[in-house]
Amino acid sequence: MLSIRNFSGQLSVIKTTDEDLNVSYTFTDEMGHVVLTRQMKGSETHDTYYVYDDKSNLCFVLQPMYQSSANLDLYAFQYKYDGRNRCIWKKLPGAGYMEMVYDNADRLVFSQDGNQRALTSGNWTYYKYDGLNR
Repeated sequence: MLSIRNFSGQLSVIKTTDEDLNVSYTFTDEMGHVVLTRQMKGSETHDTYYVYDDKSNLCFVLQPMYQSSANLDLYAFQYKYDGRNRCIWKKLPGAGYMEMVYDNADRLVFSQDGNQRALTSGNWTYYKYDGLNR
């Protein structure tokens, strides 16, 4: 569930100019979250939006192409979290989703990407740690 937290509307902005004189702006909210990056190429703007949940977890990164074709599958990075704020699901643009499972020590123990899920056996990657958590 995604909820919108109370936002005062105050943003800070940092302007940078690269060696080719292209200008970029980074907009940050009062919590320190980047909410928008705007890259200027002449008069063209390319905006990337960052959306957070009420626990400050990054949920969506909406790339510039999303503005003209609102297709999350093709133009958005998507993330879901469990009650302990661990990323348990992520989807990269144009790819299948990935699931992650953690142990009680918050260590990643299983993951499965779209290629593994497509196999008839539904393979998972297992992560094993030694006594030093390596």
